[in-house]
Amino acid sequence: MIYRENWYNLKMTMPKLPEILSKKDIPILEDMIDIQEKLAKIESHEYATNDKMYMSDPENRHLYRLKVLKKFLLTDQKIQLDYANTAGLILINNKYIASLSNNKWRVKGKNKWYWYKNPQQLVDKYIIRNNT
Repeated sequence: MIYRENWYNLKMTMPKLPEILSKKDIPILEDMIDIQEKLAKIESHEYATNDKMYMSDPENRHLYRLKVLKKFLLTDQKIQLDYANTAGLILINNKYIASLSNNKWRVKGKNKWYWYKNPQQLVDKYIIRNNT
């Protein structure tokens, strides 16, 4: 139970991000990544000692999303969080929807999803090229 108490205390210290992000929010995001790494370590230790059949790992998934979000912020685009009330989707420049967990993107209002290699490639190849 010591781990669960530490997990809860860390969860309560997690800072909140504004809905619309820019490069100035990177220090807050880095603090969130540090806390999330600790949460993931606690979660994986607790499940490793209790359940050998454990498959899902929500804390590591959220850590991965935060790291990808940081890469998107480094591209200096306008980012809106939680598009359509979904934790894993972001809206870029009010036109493009990107998934943080599985490297897919689409144009807002369309249903065809496309793959991207990394956030910088998505911005350079599709978003900046289409806006010029």
